[in-house]
This record gives sequence, structure tokens and C-alpha cells, in this order.
Amino acid sequence: MKKFTITLLLLTGFSSLACAESLSIADLGQLELAYTQARNVDGFNGTTLRATVSVQPGQDFRLLSPIRVQQLHYLIADGTFVSQNQAILSLSGSEVHHFKERYDAGKSILAVASRRYQSNLKLYRQQAISESQWQETNRQYQEARLSLGHLQHFMELVVKTSEDGETLTIGAPIAGVFHYADLSDSSMEEPLLATILPPTSLRLGVKVPLSLVQDLQQLRTDHCVVEMTDKGRYADNFFVQAWSVPLGNNCQLLAGQRVAAIPHYAIQGYQVPKQAVFRLHQQQWILVRQAEQLHTIAVRVLASEPESYIVSSDTPLSGMDILTSSVGALQGMLLGMGGE
Repeated sequence: MKKFTITLLLLTGFSSLACAESLSIADLGQLELAYTQARNVDGFNGTTLRATVSVQPGQDFRLLSPIRVQQLHYLIADGTFVSQNQAILSLSGSEVHHFKERYDAGKSILAVASRRYQSNLKLYRQQAISESQWQETNRQYQEARLSLGHLQHFMELVVKTSEDGETLTIGAPIAGVFHYADLSDSSMEEPLLATILPPTSLRLGVKVPLSLVQDLQQLRTDHCVVEMTDKGRYADNFFVQAWSVPLGNNCQLLAGQRVAAIPHYAIQGYQVPKQAVFRLHQQQWILVRQAEQLHTIAVRVLASEPESYIVSSDTPLSGMDILTSSVGALQGMLLGMGGE
């Protein structure tokens, strides 16, 4: 009966402790209590992320073909840096010949439409023809001009035509990193022949935890350290896409390459020993000494190091004595699970 009474009193005491935000040091008996102080940090390295060398959406130059591709031959290796007008690919087949015929016919049609346009423009200004006649003349001229202009833009890229007229050699429209197209994709009205990535557009792209993206300052790889500049605000589940500044020549990374990158977050926080942090009611806490009391303070774990955590808190932790021993025992008390 005596043992039962003592146990009941202990459990009653622990139950009251579980409802409190502070513990009296005098009530903790012979528990070993050791303390340390948090170290202020203005940044930390996070968990390694997987980054890709690429360009932001829409910055690559897409080379489209008005010719239905029958045979395509790339003249340089995928990923090669090309200069403007450098021969990059050739198109062959009867469709090339038909394209040439369409182009020549388009020039003739535009020439006729242009002469009619100039002639009728004078008559229209003299009010010698009706409004409807002028509108029809103008419509035919504009249609012929636009139709030929579309073909003309592609013909300007042709650096060589075979004697039989069935092979065209195409030059690069801009300087940059040349990339083969996926020729199996038939969803586009005009087939994609290749893409060219402008040299100043290559960046490191990475998906960053939503809670940390706005604090991301740098990415460190085995090749270089790059600053982060563009942090998206569209979440994909718990992550957000972020981009570095354009990569310099010192990075020596290839377009499409995937690399391990260590993120550095510029955020005010505290470094505390791992044994000081405990979990209670879906929240991380520490215990700090104030006079003869231990008070619970909520923290948020930002990063994990071998022997410590980087944490943030709504309560300033500078100069506070943080409990580092017997934390598990006090956690049990707060949970109402003290021993006999």
C-alpha cells in the first residue's frame, strides 16, 4: 500500500508537469543538468540537391522546318558550341525539291501581287476604283507577302544547295550550344529540327524546399560556386524551381549535365547540440534555464549537422543557457511518462 501511494503521488506530480511550460529545477532531484549557449549563424549549408545545367523556359532558340522531314543528317555532335551561320544539319528528299518550288512560286506570286498593289494604290487615291476592289487587292498582296516571308526566313538559313536541288544545308541562326531535337515528336505543325542554347543563358536549375527557397543564396558544386537569382513562386508539391545566374567559363559544365549541389541559405539562426532538441506534440523544443526554472521554447529545425542542428525560433536564443543533458528524462516528464 505504501509503494502504491508513492507511485500515485509521483504520477500526479508528473501529470501536473506535463501541463506546464516550465519545470522547477528544485523538483528534478538528482538529475544531471548541463547547459550550453547557442551560437548565432547567418547562414548554413543544406542537404545536397540535384541541379541541372539548362536554360529557363523560352530562352532556347527553336529551329523549325517548313519542310516535312524525310531525311535529316546532323553535321556536328550534340552539345557542340556553334557560331552563327555554321553548317549544322542537312535536309534531303523530294520534299526539299517541293519546298524550293513553293518558294520560287511564292516569289512570282508576290511580284505580281506587288505590281497590282502599287498600280491599284494610285487608282484608289484617285478614287478611280471602289473600296471593295482596293480591299481585295490589299488582301491578296498581304497574303502573298506573309506566305513568302515565312519561307524566306528559312531560306536565309540555307548555306548550300545540292546540284539536284534535293538537299539543303542549314546554318545556325545564332551562336550557342547546339542540341538535337526529338524527331519522334510529331505533335508540332512544323517539325523541330534542333534547339540552340545562347551561351549566356546556361544556368543551374534546381528544385528547392518551399520553406527555404527565398533564403537560397548560392549553390556549390565540384566545379564552381554560383549565386542564385531567380526564385520561383509556383510550388510543385513541396518544392519550387530556382535558377542561378548565367554560368561563366570557370564552371566547365555541359548543357544537360546533372550535378550534386550543396545549397547555402542566408538565414539568421542558431546552432545548438542535437541532444538539446526534443519533440513533443508534433513540435521541436528546447529547454532553457531562467533563474530556478527550465522553460520550453519552440524551435524549427532548418538543417542537420553531424553533432548539431541549425534552428530558428520566435524567441531570441542569444545568451540563454540551453539544457544539453537529461533532456530525454524531462521530455518523459512533460509527456507524463516518468518512472517510479
